[in-house]
Amino acid sequence: MKPMLTPKDIMEIFGVSKNTAYKMVRQKGFPSIKVGNRYVVRESSLEKWIETNEGREFILLEGKI
Repeated sequence: MKPMLTPKDIMEIFGVSKNTAYKMVRQKGFPSIKVGNRYVVRESSLEKWIETNEGREFILLEGKI
């Protein structure tokens, strides 16, 4: 199994702030899994999500972090 990514990894991959990374993993449609109070993303799921959504705009909904 490929490793699980954290919001910190998402932050580095996409070059976004910590707040934006957390908004991304909480967004409906983003391939994250909540385990307890932690969010993780399977690397292969993220790769597939990127391929599927390439060329589309990903709009983050406003909300508390």
